[in-house]
Amino acid sequence: MHGDERGGPLAWGDMAANMTSEDGSGGTKSRSAGFSGASERALWGIAAMALGIFVAIGLFRGVSQLATLETRINDQLRILIAPRAEAQDNRISIITLNEETLLQFPYRSPVDRGLLAELVTILTEAGARGVVLDVLFDQPSEPEKDAALIEAVRAFPGPVVAAWGNEEAGLIAAQADYLEAFADRAGIRTGFANVVVDDDGAVRGFRSVLPGVERRSMAAEMLFALEGREAMEGGLIDWRQPDTVGMTLFQQLSGIRLTDFAKNPAMLSRLKEWFGGRIVFVGADLEQRDRHQTSLSVDGRNARTIPGVFIQAAIFAQVWDGREVPNASDPLIYAVVGLLALVGVIIGLSRQNLAVKAAALVFVVGGYLTAVYVFADAGTLFLPVAPAVASIFTAFMVAISLDSFLTQRDERFIRVAFGHYLEPAMVNQLAEDPQALRLGGDRREMSFIFTDIAGFTTMSEELPPEELTRLLNDYFDGMSDIIISHGGAIDKFIGDAVVAHFGAPTPMKDHALRALQCAAELDRFGEAFRKRNAHLGLGVTRIGVHSGVATVGNFGGRARFDYTAMGDSVNTAARLESANKRYGTRVGVSQETAELAGAMAGSGDRLPLLQTIGQIMLKGKTRPVTVYTINNDADEEFVWAYEAAFSLLDINMGKARSALDELFRTNPTDPLLIWHLKRLEHGETGTMIGTG
Repeated sequence: MHGDERGGPLAWGDMAANMTSEDGSGGTKSRSAGFSGASERALWGIAAMALGIFVAIGLFRGVSQLATLETRINDQLRILIAPRAEAQDNRISIITLNEETLLQFPYRSPVDRGLLAELVTILTEAGARGVVLDVLFDQPSEPEKDAALIEAVRAFPGPVVAAWGNEEAGLIAAQADYLEAFADRAGIRTGFANVVVDDDGAVRGFRSVLPGVERRSMAAEMLFALEGREAMEGGLIDWRQPDTVGMTLFQQLSGIRLTDFAKNPAMLSRLKEWFGGRIVFVGADLEQRDRHQTSLSVDGRNARTIPGVFIQAAIFAQVWDGREVPNASDPLIYAVVGLLALVGVIIGLSRQNLAVKAAALVFVVGGYLTAVYVFADAGTLFLPVAPAVASIFTAFMVAISLDSFLTQRDERFIRVAFGHYLEPAMVNQLAEDPQALRLGGDRREMSFIFTDIAGFTTMSEELPPEELTRLLNDYFDGMSDIIISHGGAIDKFIGDAVVAHFGAPTPMKDHALRALQCAAELDRFGEAFRKRNAHLGLGVTRIGVHSGVATVGNFGGRARFDYTAMGDSVNTAARLESANKRYGTRVGVSQETAELAGAMAGSGDRLPLLQTIGQIMLKGKTRPVTVYTINNDADEEFVWAYEAAFSLLDINMGKARSALDELFRTNPTDPLLIWHLKRLEHGETGTMIGTG
């Protein structure tokens, strides 16, 4: 008769396997009620990692405010932390057309071409290598000044590049046509002066070719004119600020100052020193015209906007050198973000308390930010900051939320599944570490109890089902409570039999002592229960107790498993229970359990009275086993007297017979006295009393 047929409790391994959800459904949903395994947590971890990556990549690329945040952090790394140039770039100079310069002329626009002609002529005499005029020649001015500029440019020995524009840049057709004609007459090369403006209005990048018209930028055109090579396609502007406080990136001089210096013949040698062999940029430095916010604004010393001509000069220096800002590539960003998200998931799902998890997270984030700083300080690589930190924090927060959910679900499952089959402390321990119930097992030393009701099959056939169900439920409730109170675990119910073990799923140092004490209490309960139900014909409860090594763990498949112990030690407990029938005893205890219990007992522990049955050759054993019974019906004086008489069986049969007869006169119901006296009557001798 099985547990589910009799209406009583199921074996706790089976019950855990068949646990259903609150709606009572089984099948696939019942599996979800069980504790989370490594594969399930891994799947949740992958989901948390994916969310962390989405936040880092998707949001920081798709939401302009977040993208700007990362961009500004990158500005800080490149401007404030990255190494500066050792000195001012002596290959490039800038001549500014500022307010002081323009006040010398009757009109501000277009720029006085007589002044430009004079500047180009001065640069020719000073030995400049090339000139970039950040000026748009889109309309005529005074004819003689236009002619003077054309003549000066044609006389310049190196390339001259000027700003270019078309109708898409805001010019009308007549202006665009004039620009092309003027450049052709003067021999001026043209390039676009457009700058790349980010969503926050700052200029951080550049392009070398204008899409759609395939026109080079002024910097790219000058590079091609000088060396015949194309500039890099574009990228971030690499601001190489000088390390000296107050020094600008390039030599700067206002146009009016230069013309004043040139009027003094003694200054020619100085002008050659200033401009000889250099590329000279000429452009406006006006408060209300062609000024831009840049990455340099993160430095308090460069908080003001920067003239476009300064930006063009910086771009040219960069493409001339072929320098690229060592920002992390997209594949590297994805790898970093993914790795940190994975770390966040691992920390969040780890079975540590929140303080340890938080400390680990801070340690990892701190280590990563330190690496970011070290690489930036060396100028070798600028790693992502905001997306990387967002990925690990997002993945961590999602992971700890999932861990909390899974842990609470596991604890609810464990408490419900095993609350009636294990002591509360063991249930709590399993709830804290559900992986103790993973599939598979391990070998350990344990103690086992096997119980059975004599004559139960015959009695059950005569009782009505309702009466049988009530009887069994009351019996199992009492037996279960006793086992749990002693720290044991109910392995299974087989018909009217109870199988329990001590030392699993949590290790137990005193498993033999607990099993022995539990067996004594089970015997007392079984006898009391039998006497209360004697009118139903209920037989005695027989008990076997043994200690030894067994394999214990979850055995089965994914859909159904049973937490149980396997091995010869379990079988020995069952055979000891069965042997009681032959000797008239109720409890059979192996020598292994008796000796271990004695060794494990402390000064305050009371051992049950053990009475030696004899040496029995149990089935499957190659050597006889000394077996004891627990005598709850006698006092200590009787047991000691019995042991003294029993010891004579191997020494002097006559004296043994006399001692046993004397004990029998005062204890005529003791089953072992009856058994041994019958043996002696049949001529049997010694303490080896048979098989079991």
